[in-house]
Amino acid sequence: MTLSESGIEVVPRLIGAHRLYFYEDYDPIRALRGEVPGRLVKDTGWLKNLMVNNGKNLLLDRLFGFSGPPGAISALGIGTDTTAVSATQTQLNPSVSGSVYLQALDGGASRSGQVASYQMTVATGNGNFAIGEGAAFNGTTNGTSTMLNRLLISPVTTKTSAQTLIYACTLTQS
Repeated sequence: MTLSESGIEVVPRLIGAHRLYFYEDYDPIRALRGEVPGRLVKDTGWLKNLMVNNGKNLLLDRLFGFSGPPGAISALGIGTDTTAVSATQTQLNPSVSGSVYLQALDGGASRSGQVASYQMTVATGNGNFAIGEGAAFNGTTNGTSTMLNRLLISPVTTKTSAQTLIYACTLTQS
């Protein structure tokens, strides 16, 4: 007998999607007006992520008020690691030397229906390395903040100091 047959409602899955836009000649005023903010040089398309174990624990702790890692998802991060995604990972770049950059979300997250949306804008002077991974966090310190999820960015894309990166995400209850 399945849970649904026993009268217990089965909770749908949370589906995360991430997308990275690399712009040259980025103009934040045009972005605020909803116009094309610059010359788009790379768009990764929507990429799926894996919810890691610590991220699942964070959701349960916040939902039921258990003691545990405090704080809502408030930051995104990028790193150079291309190691396969695993549910046991707790930070970006866990096994290779390289670069990691975490930053607070642009104005926090928003929700419409069962979809939460959030993003960060990485200025030209930050995160300039070959980006192979991304994740959402409840803070801006890699290795200390709780990582919600992790994804691989393929092909690996190098951000240069001439580019602004818009890292956009959605989390959907389906």
